[in-house]
Amino acid sequence: MTDWFGKRHDAPVYDDGAEVPVPVGMACWYCKERIKADDDGFQIPALMDVPQFDPPEYGPANYHRWCLFRMILGPRLTDAALRKHYGG
Repeated sequence: MTDWFGKRHDAPVYDDGAEVPVPVGMACWYCKERIKADDDGFQIPALMDVPQFDPPEYGPANYHRWCLFRMILGPRLTDAALRKHYGG
């Protein structure tokens, strides 16, 4: 299940998930930038198989909304959509 934080948009991806608090200060798993209080995005369950978790644990992977779309659709497609949307 994909949970979401920040602004809820009118899209099916929000229907099955729950609203969660914005994970302020946590890194986006795609761009590695820290999530800010006014960001919106998604939390996806992930296996935390990194050295600080021994044994591995499950936890949320946080993504900015556009970062998750870029990861799924690819940067070329999402960049073209952004340029069209913003008149570029």
